[in-house]
Amino acid sequence: MYQVCQFDHCNNQFKSNGKQKYCSRRCVNLSRWNADTAAGRTISKTCENCGKSWTTTRSESNRRASKTCSNSCRSEQLSKKLLGRVFNEETLIKMSQAQCGKVLSDDHRANIGKGVAGSKNRFWKDGRSYDKDDYGGLFTETLKTTVRRRDNNVCQECQCTTVHDLHVHHIDDNKMNNSIDNLIALCQRCHSVIHHTSGYIPNNPKIRSLA
Repeated sequence: MYQVCQFDHCNNQFKSNGKQKYCSRRCVNLSRWNADTAAGRTISKTCENCGKSWTTTRSESNRRASKTCSNSCRSEQLSKKLLGRVFNEETLIKMSQAQCGKVLSDDHRANIGKGVAGSKNRFWKDGRSYDKDDYGGLFTETLKTTVRRRDNNVCQECQCTTVHDLHVHHIDDNKMNNSIDNLIALCQRCHSVIHHTSGYIPNNPKIRSLA
């Protein structure tokens, strides 16, 4: 004997023994809770980030403990909460391990790129960018090799010896000034520190503090 489930938002047909009124235990509970949709009873919530009101089901709300109306609001709220927060070394290691091996979609990668582009990037410098044309066409590989050989393939800031990743740095940060006296060999780490660490004082008196 087949009959229709008596939960208003289901109407499923099921095989009954004559006593059953609902097709499943889920429909029994939804009916008991006076659910107004097949997904459950809807409730109204207010986003803690933007103040917008939205509706969700009671079960979904309990499962996700959602306090924001969308993923973008959740990310914005999380960013505000973490702004200026200092993590200890152990926490940083755990955060790194949690992200290790995680595969991101192309859209996700594109959105991350937009989030750190331009003035949003911590390395932003008044719109200056790395472009060979900015060097007037004179900052050649031959010139870089000459500078590295002159400096004995040694970083002139930390004195480490490295053949690979030895950069050539413009002392006055003027890309058009490609005079060999304005160029100095630096390892990748020191080059990054000099350009991007605020208040850094170089060990080598020839090098200027730029950040």
